[in-house]
Amino acid sequence: MIIMMGKIITFILFMLPIMGNASGIFPLSTCKRFIVDKNGYRFKLIGINWYGAQEKNFVNEGLNKRPLKDIVKTIKKMGFNTIRLPFSNEMLTVKNVDKNFIKANPELFDKTPLQIFDEVIKALTDEGIAVILNNYSSKATSCCLWEEDGLWYTRKFPEGQWIKDWVMLANRYSNNPGVVAVDLRNEVRVSKWRGTYIPAMPRWGSGSTNDWKRAAERAGNEILKANPKLLIIVEGINFPRYHLRGIRHKPVQLIRPSQLVYSVHNYAFNTPKVLGPQYGEMKWAEYKKLMDEEWGFLLNSHYYDQRPVWLSEFGIGAGSPKRWFDHITRYMDNLDVDFAYWPLNAGLIDAIGKEGTLGLLEKDWKTKINDWRSEYLKKIMGTKISWDYEKAKICASPDYQSLPFDISDAYGNKDLSDHYPDFFNANCADDSRVVGLSVGKFFFKSYAKSVLCSRKDWNLRAGPPNFIENTNQDSNHRTKKDWAKGYTKLECGPNQYITAITQQKKGIRLKITGIQCGQSLQKFMLSTDCQARVMENKDDRAIKIPTDWSHGYSKGQCASDEYMAGISAKNGSPHSILCCIK
Repeated sequence: MIIMMGKIITFILFMLPIMGNASGIFPLSTCKRFIVDKNGYRFKLIGINWYGAQEKNFVNEGLNKRPLKDIVKTIKKMGFNTIRLPFSNEMLTVKNVDKNFIKANPELFDKTPLQIFDEVIKALTDEGIAVILNNYSSKATSCCLWEEDGLWYTRKFPEGQWIKDWVMLANRYSNNPGVVAVDLRNEVRVSKWRGTYIPAMPRWGSGSTNDWKRAAERAGNEILKANPKLLIIVEGINFPRYHLRGIRHKPVQLIRPSQLVYSVHNYAFNTPKVLGPQYGEMKWAEYKKLMDEEWGFLLNSHYYDQRPVWLSEFGIGAGSPKRWFDHITRYMDNLDVDFAYWPLNAGLIDAIGKEGTLGLLEKDWKTKINDWRSEYLKKIMGTKISWDYEKAKICASPDYQSLPFDISDAYGNKDLSDHYPDFFNANCADDSRVVGLSVGKFFFKSYAKSVLCSRKDWNLRAGPPNFIENTNQDSNHRTKKDWAKGYTKLECGPNQYITAITQQKKGIRLKITGIQCGQSLQKFMLSTDCQARVMENKDDRAIKIPTDWSHGYSKGQCASDEYMAGISAKNGSPHSILCCIK
């Protein structure tokens, strides 16, 4: 009986995210390797792809077979809590739809493709199903041929237009909490350069025109300025099959780090190398090792910067060998991976040009296909790893947060107001303080990489901020001793602490430009018992919690009961921080 009750409770907890209108648990954010709801509880993406709007029909398939709301009810009944909706940039500009493609929904006859997309999204979110928008392609097309559309921009749809389209959609759905995420681009891969047969290769962190990491950061940050509640999903490079390997050394940096999710695809017929076996031909040990290398490392509890990874496409036909599907679902089950199966659609044309059975619905768009795949899908549909109440509170309000700010602003708050538009600024949340700074080297000169914010051991309340600019002269000596001889010292005034640090790119160098100080509203005066921690060339940390919060960089960090009152620099290059006991 106890076992049975446990199963019932588990089932109820699993079903909560997909029962009724789920707007009460949105928006979503991240905590370590998990996506969490607004209360800090895990929200596992148990999803499926519903395609069509990205193709030349410009609308989701099935609308010629059944009423929209009936299809949505079927999706919900199948147990999915998330839908990935692909679209093309071309679809956003088209004005008319052939009525034959929507004949089961006459109320849509006079609408544009984008307006029909609106109705699909509304129907899904009204049923409590979370929607993730996916920019599948620039022109209306199927994926993934040797074409100009392999990158995120084309001659007709340049990067600037791609970003504008995303910002438009972010604003368009900002009042619908069920639109929870944007998947920036589908399967970034080698492309035809300007329509020729010259290959244009995607790069990761190169700084070139084809740098996918940089483009994703640009788009993601503009989207967050329009709608800071959205998750930003960044797929790795699909071909060559680097996937998420580049994250180890060059992670994506967003102005709201808590909104970042990574994504991958995996199919049996793909080859991880130009020459070699397909994924579907591998034995389990070889396959598992490769998945760990490509993306699974981000879910490992020992990895220094855990992040959610969403397997946003995987699928198999009913007539295909089972080995690969056994491997991928086994791997997903072991790590409890968020996913979206490809696809919902009936009668999909498969990779070799025949009518396939990758889809999970019959051609009537009503009957669920039940075959051997169902048993494999059942084991990944639940949530194995979840949070108890105490862990949930930690996820909702983490003690520490690292904010990289060497290529863009970074905010701990949901308020993304840029008070210092000429600078890169790292701004801790309202109830947090700066307790650490990491630095890197560029041509032997140090620059700031990340700020560490903390709310630990301090019930903080701050008054109006006060900005202290770096004029290469000392400010506000709160201690009699010279704690950084030969360096310019920026210090907060009496009873103040640092809440933000700014820097600016001048030529090829980054230089510290100032600190933002918050006036303490505590009943007691802050102590002036302080000491310097020098991180210019190596770590100088009072505590090792959190672990490696800025991998590969030298870190200075105050103790958990200390606050940061100052920073020293020479010609803008950071040298040390001043930590004071509370």
